[in-house]
Amino acid sequence: MLYARSSRIAGELRTLTVKNVNLAQLIWDLTVFVQDHFRKDVVVTELFRTREMQERYYGKDTKRVSNHQRWSAVDIRYWIYNQREIQAILSFLKAYDSYNRLAIMRCANRHSRTVLLHNMGRGMHFHVQYRGPRVQQVHFVPSPLA
Repeated sequence: MLYARSSRIAGELRTLTVKNVNLAQLIWDLTVFVQDHFRKDVVVTELFRTREMQERYYGKDTKRVSNHQRWSAVDIRYWIYNQREIQAILSFLKAYDSYNRLAIMRCANRHSRTVLLHNMGRGMHFHVQYRGPRVQQVHFVPSPLA
């Protein structure tokens, strides 16, 4: 199942289907993948970010603009998955890179357009971003250990 950490985020998930339908589809594809392979849920911990929220994270008058402010990024809870599941999720999401029109994220040597596993002071999480055409669910075959 797909869950939102709060009622605000649940409303934002509904809005995402209008603001960035392709990212919404990607998150749904991820939910199906995680449910089918691991029998676990996907929990969205952050979606849309206001200017005020951005300043709380990066300091007053920051010039930094987040894809969260553009309806192009979603944060997903990390700690509910084991290491094997985390690697499979990263591989699944990186498969969308060739369709994604956003810049490559070079943080932490991940070199992906779509997914970054990081901690910006509020705990480790998957940062998933996407701006591009709608694609059918990417076909991903997990390793025999998955």
